[in-house]
Amino acid sequence: MQSTVLNITVGFALPPEHSEVFKDELLVLAVGNFSFPLPYGFSAVTLGSDAANAHLASDKGALSNGITGLVWYIVAVNDTEKLPVSIENCRSEVVAIGANQTFTPVIPAPIFVTFSPLTTWDNDRALFIFRCQNCSAVTEYLTGHDDAVLTAILSTSYPIYLDSTLTLANLSLVGAEYEEFKVNTDAAQFANYSSLLQAAKLD
Repeated sequence: MQSTVLNITVGFALPPEHSEVFKDELLVLAVGNFSFPLPYGFSAVTLGSDAANAHLASDKGALSNGITGLVWYIVAVNDTEKLPVSIENCRSEVVAIGANQTFTPVIPAPIFVTFSPLTTWDNDRALFIFRCQNCSAVTEYLTGHDDAVLTAILSTSYPIYLDSTLTLANLSLVGAEYEEFKVNTDAAQFANYSSLLQAAKLD
């Protein structure tokens, strides 16, 4: 998906369906041209069109509670104000929309995320490449639809961290921008998935 509205591009690579070697995982590539300074903001995709529809139907942009999403961002620590950014400061989490228009982590569904060393942020351009394992909350939705409807979200909100290790955060959706898109899940499944992982230095 390439959005000229949000100035971001999001792509997914899935292993072949019913793969036992790469079960419940996917590869995510997200590119964005951002005008906000480090370390603010986050990008996300929510599963389904409810997020965009609810946002457009309400003057306040209120979203339905419980919508699941996958977010990625850079943690707010002193050295993230300098370039290049270390992948140790990159985060991704499965979230659900809770009270007060906030993404909250889905604690019962922990994921294992590895960011590629090819991940960069430079000159207002971010490139996130990461492997999401134990990611059934996302993969089951994608593989359950031939044309999966997703909603891309871009926000300049500051993460509110929930732990001292800055591993998880609540993320406000107030003022966020939205765009709905579709993913052809058949085209997103790659027989050479292991080669893609190798190319991304994630094997």
